[in-house]
Amino acid sequence: MKNCQQLKRIALNSFCNIDKQSIYNIIQRLGQLKEEYQYFEYFENDFNSVTFTSFNSKIQENVVLKFFCSEFNSLKYSDDQQLRLIRETNSIEYKYSQKQIIVDQFLIYEFTFLKYAMYERIVLPEELNNSNCSFVRNLLINKHQFNIEMQGIKKLGNLLSKCSNLINLDLFLFWCKIGIEGIKVIARSLSNCVKLNCLNIDLQANHLGSEGISQLGKNLSECQNLQVLNLLLCQNQITSQGIRSFIYQISKCNKLKSLGINLQNNSIGQQGAEEIGKGIVKLGNLITLSLNLSKCFINDVGISIFAQNLSKCQNLEMLQLNLSFNNITHSGFGLLWYEIRNCQKLLKLELNLENNQIGNGTVYLTKSFINFRNLEYVHINLENNFITNRQQFCIKCQCLKGLRIVIAKFLA
Repeated sequence: MKNCQQLKRIALNSFCNIDKQSIYNIIQRLGQLKEEYQYFEYFENDFNSVTFTSFNSKIQENVVLKFFCSEFNSLKYSDDQQLRLIRETNSIEYKYSQKQIIVDQFLIYEFTFLKYAMYERIVLPEELNNSNCSFVRNLLINKHQFNIEMQGIKKLGNLLSKCSNLINLDLFLFWCKIGIEGIKVIARSLSNCVKLNCLNIDLQANHLGSEGISQLGKNLSECQNLQVLNLLLCQNQITSQGIRSFIYQISKCNKLKSLGINLQNNSIGQQGAEEIGKGIVKLGNLITLSLNLSKCFINDVGISIFAQNLSKCQNLEMLQLNLSFNNITHSGFGLLWYEIRNCQKLLKLELNLENNQIGNGTVYLTKSFINFRNLEYVHINLENNFITNRQQFCIKCQCLKGLRIVIAKFLA
């Protein structure tokens, strides 16, 4: 075991919300009480814990020891009671640790290096095998611009289906020629990841079509713990029929707080915009919404029905909406703006309406900012909209901290 000065240096160099002298004392006591721990090396820390490595002479293996301050009075609670209470608040650590020890007011979890790495950090697919898939919480798969054949897709799907405890997944498959049958395989595997909390998928330019996107939505609807979902679906030959089925299924994920969908360069048209509006209104917990509907052939009717539904999302705080390169006139813009102002909790608003036919519809902007009670930041792009009267905007909103309105590359 290291001498006192070395231990003190280790303890004092750890940055967490635990008293450094306590860490020093507990390391000394642990070494005395549990003789199997031969030495201690500082490893890492976060706000509520500090982690050391050691050698366990009983199992003849290097281990990771994670120290938590239990915040319970050891005189009031027995060891068993303290363990039960701390398990409730640190269920993930408890599940993957092989031993739990209480010394004074500290709970100490022991892990093998493998289990600690699997639950604590982002894992790459090359590190996975049949024995460790169930330990993975955070997984990153980046195969963009690879020509993944069906055999490779099935292998990927098989891997994902075994990661039943995944919490966060980043899946980047941009331009991989996955196709309809390929996305069906991947989608079915995702339905096994029922604990997913955050999912980011890049499926741009993969020839998914309406059938493929419908299957993806169906399987994602089974991930009922999703709170954050970001999907890049540009250039996938998705029609209004496909988006109707997809958004209907996604709307079943009622725990979603943040939703981002990029549908740029898909022919969803008027009906597709309407269906998106009808879907998002069902997501009552939504706080952040980011939609890219650029080059989607949306007209005034589509955007007005979309906006009517959007206005019912009363918990929205951040809205990013890209409607550039569509067929929206001053009438559609007016209806959109009229409905958005009903989202009273909005803090940040970004609208991109570049390359439409809004004309002098900018008059609507001068009349309605006063209706936003909480809005702090606004960025609106109205470039290339046949705006002939570059009027001075007289905008009054007491809460605004930042305002940027771009018309023909000048700032109003």
